[in-house]
Amino acid sequence: MLLPIPTVSVCIAGRSSARFLGETVRSVLDQSFRDFELIVVGDGGTDVARSFGDRRVRVERAPVSPGADGRNLATQLSRAALIKVLDPRDLLHPRCLELQVDAIETDPGLAMVAARWHVVDDESRVLLPHRGLVGLTGLHTESEAGRAVLTEGGEALGRCSTVLFRKEAFHAAGRWQNEHPAVIDMEMWLRLLAHGDLLGLPEPLAAVRAGDEDVDGAEQRRAFLDELREEGTYPPRLGDRLAAPGALVRRLGRRLAASVTGVPRGAV
Repeated sequence: MLLPIPTVSVCIAGRSSARFLGETVRSVLDQSFRDFELIVVGDGGTDVARSFGDRRVRVERAPVSPGADGRNLATQLSRAALIKVLDPRDLLHPRCLELQVDAIETDPGLAMVAARWHVVDDESRVLLPHRGLVGLTGLHTESEAGRAVLTEGGEALGRCSTVLFRKEAFHAAGRWQNEHPAVIDMEMWLRLLAHGDLLGLPEPLAAVRAGDEDVDGAEQRRAFLDELREEGTYPPRLGDRLAAPGALVRRLGRRLAASVTGVPRGAV
């Protein structure tokens, strides 16, 4: 018997070891905001989710690969009007849902609420704190977010674990796409923002696991950003051009910080 329709559907989809998935599920169940369902989709480790014995947890065992397939299935199974898709290795701050739900319910014009994040290692130790949303805290339009993505790359809009979005906007934007797996989140956020605004919260409300990025992933990122520039959807303004040298310095600083802390390439 299903529980009443919740305010939020948290969707975990993809492959993960039992060790990481257990910690991820616990970070959801420990949220200060309690009115949610947790949907776990995957072909391994799902018994870990069941072991918590929480009625809000729904498990769907399915042969899904990393990327769009599992996310689309989990989103299809969701019942709430607000959705958070969580990578099975990442973690949420205990007040993540509370703060993001309060923000999005306060402003009906928002399509999504994003937050900053920490990069952590396999032991959940913080390697790089307070990442993301460079120039995007506060209220922003699609155009402003798009220009920030072109300037800052992956530090502008974060991975799925950092965002809460409206299901209505998701249906209008279309499903998760696997054409560019390395930028699956960035590509979705830009499509989503065609149907509402972005609110960026300054607090780090998620922890993203450091992970390797192969050559194909780096090439996909560059190709995606080059496509956006060629399409001219987000033409730069004078302020963007003036900010470009600073953005370059920040990117070099992030690379240096990553190398010093041993964070693998592509983790941030």
